[in-house]
Amino acid sequence: GINEIRPAVYRATLKLQSLQKLCNMNAVMLQDLHPVLRAVGDPGDPAIRLSLGALRQSLEQLFPQELPGQQTCEASEQTARLLFKLYDREETGFVLLRSVEAALVVLSGDSLTAKHRALFQLAASSSRGLGLEDVSVSRAGLRVMLYDLSQVPAAVQESHVFGEVETAVHSCFNGVPSASVGEEHLVRWLQEEPRLLLWLSTLYRLSISKDVQHQVRCSACKGFPITGLRYRCLKCVNLHLCQTCFLTERRTRKHKPSHPVLEYCTQPSWKESMMSLASSARHTLLPRRYTTRQLETSTALNGYPRHRYRNAPVPLCNVAPGGVDALHPHPALPPPQMKGESKALQKDEPDIKPQMKGKSKALQTDEPDTQPQRKMSLLQTDLSITQKAMRDLERDKWLLEREFQVWRATAQSKHDSLEDRCTDLESTMEVLVQQSQQLEDELGRVRHVRGGREREKTKGTGRGRGEGGIEKERERERERKRGEC
Repeated sequence: GINEIRPAVYRATLKLQSLQKLCNMNAVMLQDLHPVLRAVGDPGDPAIRLSLGALRQSLEQLFPQELPGQQTCEASEQTARLLFKLYDREETGFVLLRSVEAALVVLSGDSLTAKHRALFQLAASSSRGLGLEDVSVSRAGLRVMLYDLSQVPAAVQESHVFGEVETAVHSCFNGVPSASVGEEHLVRWLQEEPRLLLWLSTLYRLSISKDVQHQVRCSACKGFPITGLRYRCLKCVNLHLCQTCFLTERRTRKHKPSHPVLEYCTQPSWKESMMSLASSARHTLLPRRYTTRQLETSTALNGYPRHRYRNAPVPLCNVAPGGVDALHPHPALPPPQMKGESKALQKDEPDIKPQMKGKSKALQTDEPDTQPQRKMSLLQTDLSITQKAMRDLERDKWLLEREFQVWRATAQSKHDSLEDRCTDLESTMEVLVQQSQQLEDELGRVRHVRGGREREKTKGTGRGRGEGGIEKERERERERKRGEC
């Protein structure tokens, strides 16, 4: 069933999620992973290799003693076979420790922020192994780490969906004058979803939303409640789609797959719901003005519906039928605005553990905000946004009222003209009925006169024939008497 999914990124990610559950890596946290791998050695050392038996023995210490539906030895065996399938293509019998750690980090069940930090440490270790002493990442170290990560989608035959390693390295060091980058720069670049790692953030969103229930009904399959990711159409009013209907591009009477949608990982707050409803109403009633505003804050899926992620810690991605395009803004959107939007999305990046259950109201950040000034600034920002939305609604209301007055005047004028026309038609109908009655009466009189004339003519013909016979008899009688005489 996964092969029926149209967006290539989601198809590859769901396959990786199935593989993650098969190996029970979703139950592994990074705090348990690092001590086990550090006991073997430094992942940055290219000389450290593991055999199948040593890797299986290390993984047995990693998994919990009791796994639901699967034994620890089976989980370690499946994971070891997977790692050797990925990184021992030449069948040498050994795999590098750094490659093993890279795959286990991205397939673990920890948060996305923790994975980004761990990937930086792994890239820094590879850079030190290549001769860089400072705690930073060089081009060569990043290239080594990204090459190991690019082999993970190959396990599900979806490596063609994503980009090249050199393209990702160039995008990370684009505009960087030095030969290495620090942790902050690398983590920010990972949060911007490079093309090569689009499946990583998508896997995180799928994992944190698997138990979330949205108290709305799917407009396509009529399922209630929606479990998992929820999509709301920005063009159709009050139209929601579940994860399955959206990924299979199921159509409804009004909705089409080309419509822009908004993706929800968790239940939105009351304020977010009202703002979304107002935005949808503006788009439906004033599509031109709405489209202009949406171009300022959204990107396009190349070949698939445009959508944005709501309550998700990652920005937008582009998906194409034959693969994934690199991140780029909409053609009508200048690049600086897109960069500003990415920073705004990453400013308060949520960090939710995969164990979340039920209806989570919002994704929580890693560190609680305890500064009153920052809270006040956030409240002021929300207030300004709300006031701007209210002004927009008032302006839209005024425009709609003016248009309604014009439409009502036009409709009243048409109604009056139609009433006058109907009155004229009724008068004409009455005249025609009277004329028709007069013609019928005249026709009846003509028929009566004609019938009387025909009867008189018939009587006159019979009388003429009777008088001629009497005269003939009388003439014969006179001839007979003359003969006798």
